[in-house]
Amino acid sequence: MEKAKKIEKNEETKTPVVKSSFHAVETVKKAAQTCTDAFTEYKGAFKDYSETVKEHNKKYLKDAVETGKELGKNLRKDACEILDQAKEKSRNILPEIPEISKLSVVKTVEEKITDGIDVVTGKFNLPKKEDMKKLDDAMDSLNSRMDLFTQQITA
Repeated sequence: MEKAKKIEKNEETKTPVVKSSFHAVETVKKAAQTCTDAFTEYKGAFKDYSETVKEHNKKYLKDAVETGKELGKNLRKDACEILDQAKEKSRNILPEIPEISKLSVVKTVEEKITDGIDVVTGKFNLPKKEDMKKLDDAMDSLNSRMDLFTQQITA
């Protein structure tokens, strides 16, 4: 059987290097070294690219972000000022409206809405609120009677 390993000296570092005489082993070692070299090269290129991106962001995007922040602050201030002005105006208007008229307006609106709902339910022949309440009470009464009846049967 042939020797599996040969020992040679690396010319650059003057250290012994073990080389296999099997072609497959040498091919795998060369492929691994090629992958390592390529990875090292891409790693360096990626580092350069990431530095370029950081510089680009600092140069172009930083101003835009700061401008956006200032604009947001200004919009918030404007909105708060408008709301404060509306609040002050409403405080000035409210004392002029008497409390009794407020309540009567609310009652009138509620009555008009209720009348409108009654008209719609009447046209579609739907039950009114009072009818539904009566039906609900009747169902509760029926359920209580059924519970008593089932208790009497089981006892």
